[in-house]
Amino acid sequence: MLDSENSRIRTWLDKIGANTWSKVISGPKRYNIMTSNCAESMNKVNVCAREYSVSKLVDFLRERMQQWFTERKDKAEKTSTILTRKCEKRLVALQAEATRMKVKPSCAYEFEVVDSRCTSFVVNLNSRSCTCGHFQL
Repeated sequence: MLDSENSRIRTWLDKIGANTWSKVISGPKRYNIMTSNCAESMNKVNVCAREYSVSKLVDFLRERMQQWFTERKDKAEKTSTILTRKCEKRLVALQAEATRMKVKPSCAYEFEVVDSRCTSFVVNLNSRSCTCGHFQL
């Protein structure tokens, strides 16, 4: 998709590395607190407890951690698949999109894939590559 808009975009993004622009790959941005500094994250979350005495602060932090773990446990128990809800939705959407694609074998390991917009790509299972550039392993 990027290549059809401007081929220089993909080259530039590949050059700078996905960890600089992708939340999925960038470690500090993988969770809901968008900062790379652990102390900043905790300060932001615990703003109301800054003026507490040490013992009350420790109690507050323990309760906060218990709350987080309980929420995560409850959410995990409601999950009926091995994937998270977000991943499951994405997988269902991709599966629906895949049903609209046509796959034409060229040989035992190479296939032409035509998507719903009639764009054609070549997938090579031996080299683990696709001409779309998205699925290199």
